Amino acid sequence: MPTRKANWSDLLPASHIAAAAFFDDPFSGVFLRPFRHLYPNDSYLYTLRRLRQAYFAPNATILVAESNSLNSNSPTNSITGVSIWTRRGEGGKALLHSQSWFGWLTMRCMIFVNILHAKIYPDRSLDESRFALLLESEPFSRQHFDHPPTRKEGYFLDLCAVDPNCQGKGYGREMVLFGVLKAREDAVVAGLIASTGNEGFYERCGFNVVGYGTEGDGNPLAAVPGGAIMFFEGDNNAKIEEPRKDR
Repeated sequence: MPTRKANWSDLLPASHIAAAAFFDDPFSGVFLRPFRHLYPNDSYLYTLRRLRQAYFAPNATILVAESNSLNSNSPTNSITGVSIWTRRGEGGKALLHSQSWFGWLTMRCMIFVNILHAKIYPDRSLDESRFALLLESEPFSRQHFDHPPTRKEGYFLDLCAVDPNCQGKGYGREMVLFGVLKAREDAVVAGLIASTGNEGFYERCGFNVVGYGTEGDGNPLAAVPGGAIMFFEGDNNAKIEEPRKDR
């Protein structure tokens, strides 16, 4: 299936794809967007700003999957999926430090533009107070990202979404494979936090569950389904199948 790096013009349709894919997801939908049924047309806005910020980050790669058929059911032209792979650790810091002054300025200007955009066009489907709960939950699972120390260095799948009308056709497959191959090339790990129901898919791709973002007494996310922390730490000899969604 055709997969390529995203252009600026891809970000708007890609944000709509992510909104549709995660609309009823227990975490990205039910938990973070409790008002999504009241404001369904707002649910793409936060992801759009997230994509725009990643577009100018030298340690992030946005991929889009495209339909190879003119008869695609996707309502967003030929774009059928989107993902963000982020290089973390010292390798990611090196990429950030290597950018030109123009790139540094552009990235920070995008931060300002996003702040202004959020003031004018807020995502009313979100309960922004729940982002604070995310920060409070991090210490409960931090050990899974820090130990063994090799997990500090690698590629992390921050977003992976396929249009609900186009799932099961292999579009997500190539987006996941990209990060796995980059990790193997750099001799580092690949990681992700899987959404509910996709753990088995990633296990078949060579990822293993090492813990959960909802674990631990007092974790504010304890009642939220999903949150499997998974790492690819070996050779990818498994057949890669289609993921439905991933946050």
